[in-house]
Amino acid sequence: MLAKLKTEKTISYIILFLFIISLLPLLYIARYDHSCADDYSYGLLARQAWQNTHSIWAAMAAAAQKVQTAYTDWQGTFSSIFLMSLQPSVFGERLYAITPFIMLGSLLFSMFFFLRTVLITYLKANRYQYLAVSSILLFLSIQLVYSPVEAFYWFNGAVHYVFMHSVMLTVLGIILIMLKEKRKTQKILFILLASLLGIIIGGGNYITVLLTLILFCVCIFLLFLIDKRQIKYVAVPFFTILISFIISAAAPGNALRKSVIGVSYSPLESIFLSFKFGVQYLEYCEKAGLFI
Repeated sequence: MLAKLKTEKTISYIILFLFIISLLPLLYIARYDHSCADDYSYGLLARQAWQNTHSIWAAMAAAAQKVQTAYTDWQGTFSSIFLMSLQPSVFGERLYAITPFIMLGSLLFSMFFFLRTVLITYLKANRYQYLAVSSILLFLSIQLVYSPVEAFYWFNGAVHYVFMHSVMLTVLGIILIMLKEKRKTQKILFILLASLLGIIIGGGNYITVLLTLILFCVCIFLLFLIDKRQIKYVAVPFFTILISFIISAAAPGNALRKSVIGVSYSPLESIFLSFKFGVQYLEYCEKAGLFI
């Protein structure tokens, strides 16, 4: 057993080391990263506020103003818009180079945190197995992403999708830890943290929030079968996310944007088409040789 553990330790450290090495080129080219496209329109008000006052609070107030405007005339994803409006170049163009550090950092933290909970707390894996599996999954997630520019280097797009995905993984990890916690005070703290982060998810992109709600429903269903007493704890962040999502979806700007784009599908049609186009995309990737 000691020999096996020593082998696992060596292999896991080698995998982790190779994964870290794979990140270095991505972080090195961050120096060439600059804001573009929607970064300017979303960050304009906060940039003007920063230039006039050099106050972070003034910039945040301007970002909130942008949320209010966009909610009315373009889209309801309030937490994403708030973060988009505070993109790094608002405070100086050279700061935009921290974008991939933020996005990769959030993904690394959330994936390691979530997998630690799943693998060690629930599946009883040792830390070397956890490090190896986490490093491999992160390597694949980062190196095989369809558009690295939009995933890690373009703040507007990355914060809307990659960062929100990271928040989702963090919330799921917190919920899983909370279900194992015996102390009621600690449970309440975990619920409050998950609910606060849930507001961010609820105001983010609809793909992530819908996936989160589905996973919560699965969790509640399993608890109904296994331990009904725990349902009330999961229900609080679930409804927090749901209410935030409803506020986002009910934005007048969504209806206006829909009329501008000229596409109108019912919820069921949208779900069906998402699966249809997903399968078509997988077929395209296979024909293009994008799968290893």
